Amino acid sequence: MFWSHILYVDVKGSHNPAFLIRPCLRPARCSPMPSPTLPPSCNIGDLAREFDVTTRTIRFYEDQGLLTPERRGQTRLYTPADRVKLILILRGRRLGFTLAESQELIGLYDPASGNIAQLTHMLEKLAGKRAALARKMNDIEQMQLELNDVEQRCRKALAAASDTTHNQVSSALPSGKKSAKTNKSINRRPV
Repeated sequence: MFWSHILYVDVKGSHNPAFLIRPCLRPARCSPMPSPTLPPSCNIGDLAREFDVTTRTIRFYEDQGLLTPERRGQTRLYTPADRVKLILILRGRRLGFTLAESQELIGLYDPASGNIAQLTHMLEKLAGKRAALARKMNDIEQMQLELNDVEQRCRKALAAASDTTHNQVSSALPSGKKSAKTNKSINRRPV
């Protein structure tokens, strides 16, 4: 299992390897630092392949102002800073952050202040996400209890209906003929 850090990168590409550690099963998608083997910029197809997303997804993030590639004619060139922003956007999405929340957190990057505002805001967001998850888990537990109760009632009602139907069938038979269940119960009576 690989471990990676969330890094916030400013436009010039300096980084702050500070904050959230999480397990990563796909190191290529979670690599926080630009790979030394990659060129200083890459095109949209390379970026899409590296992060296993569609080019349409990357263009959407660009339209939302989250990524700002350089343009050379028709070609978009993404810098290492854009790569790290994409990592953060995708990681934020997995954590349940909206794009606006991810953009807000990325925008709070301020290495001069030690990123105190960014880290404080992130902790507040994480606490909110945990509280929302706790509420959802409680709702799921309540729903499971209700499902169990309804299932138990249905099974009891089905058993009662089955017994009632059997008794009605037995009483509707001519007096000389008994149902198989009735005959079995008669044969099992103690002598």
